[in-house]
Amino acid sequence: MRKLSVTGVNSKYGGLLGMLAAVAAAYAIFVVRGRYLPRIFVPAPWIRALCVAGLVFAIARNLPTYPFPLLAPGGLLGSH
Repeated sequence: MRKLSVTGVNSKYGGLLGMLAAVAAAYAIFVVRGRYLPRIFVPAPWIRALCVAGLVFAIARNLPTYPFPLLAPGGLLGSH
């Protein structure tokens, strides 16, 4: 059975649709108020740490030894 996502096409489009809505809302606020939204500064080490954490997770979920398959989609359902 095929599962439908937010758009019925691909689950990534749901996230992209949300980001597009956020950008459109920020632009609308700029047009109405004449000012941009406040900028949030994220230090480079935080961005690097997030990238490393994502890479470690992506590798760990594909390891075949015991606790790591639980990270894969459907891993907690007990399918072997």
